[in-house]
Amino acid sequence: MDNQEPEGWERVGVSAALARSYAEDEREFLALLGTLMESALGAETRVDRRGFFGGGPIQRIVIALGDYTYVIEDSGRGPLTAARKRVVRGVALKSEEMRVPEWIDALSAAIEARATTSQRAREALSKLIDGG
Repeated sequence: MDNQEPEGWERVGVSAALARSYAEDEREFLALLGTLMESALGAETRVDRRGFFGGGPIQRIVIALGDYTYVIEDSGRGPLTAARKRVVRGVALKSEEMRVPEWIDALSAAIEARATTSQRAREALSKLIDGG
């Protein structure tokens, strides 16, 4: 029974938990998101770090889910930037810049859709909603 529809509180919970983390501290949000996505989605997530041998703070997170690739980036100065790219057969057809709160909502919906078929994703989302 690994094909379950998320409960209503889970749908709201993922977006709210990510939004709360983002509102508290943008850079800490990137660290949380990177850890969560690597745990939940593994190879579909790429986390790029600054510094020698990638040991520094997170610079960019790229998450491939379905027909979209979600990218959030820290330029090192100013606010985070976010975009969603539509990808078909490995070719990016459309890229749209998004405000981070809207990006969080779009990513949350895609993650929740994945959680209907992935026990690993459901477990990671449950940890996020429950506060770690």
